Amino acid sequence: MSGQMTNHEFDEPLFFMDGGLFFSRADLTVFHDSIALRDFHVDVVGTHDQWIAIQEEGLFGYNPDIAGPIFGGDFDPNKNYHFTLRLRPDQATLFGVLLESPKEAINAFCKADPNHFVRKAQSYWLVSVMQQQTPKTQWGMTTKYAATP
Repeated sequence: MSGQMTNHEFDEPLFFMDGGLFFSRADLTVFHDSIALRDFHVDVVGTHDQWIAIQEEGLFGYNPDIAGPIFGGDFDPNKNYHFTLRLRPDQATLFGVLLESPKEAINAFCKADPNHFVRKAQSYWLVSVMQQQTPKTQWGMTTKYAATP
């Protein structure tokens, strides 16, 4: 059972109804093996205002206790933020049981109604928040969810 990864660019607007957050595009990554879907990540690019909203409203499971240090000092409010969101394990298990392949998972996400659980902020954990510093370097922070199996 070796692990595999399937990627997909989602170029349509992505809206998380329960958080009121709107992202113009997302990259989806499905981690799977020959038996089942193991993990589902959504990478989005956002703004300083969205980062503030995530912190203030506790979206994507955020609270100060889960945040690691911000490597590189602090975030620059004038630069884009790169958020990695991870479908919570209980939701990923449900998603994996309902679907037979990574392609089905991606299609289901892309076609999902904004009220579907895969489009709700409460179904995700914030894994990391980063900012591009150079073409090859990003600075930011990871959360304790980054290490959660």
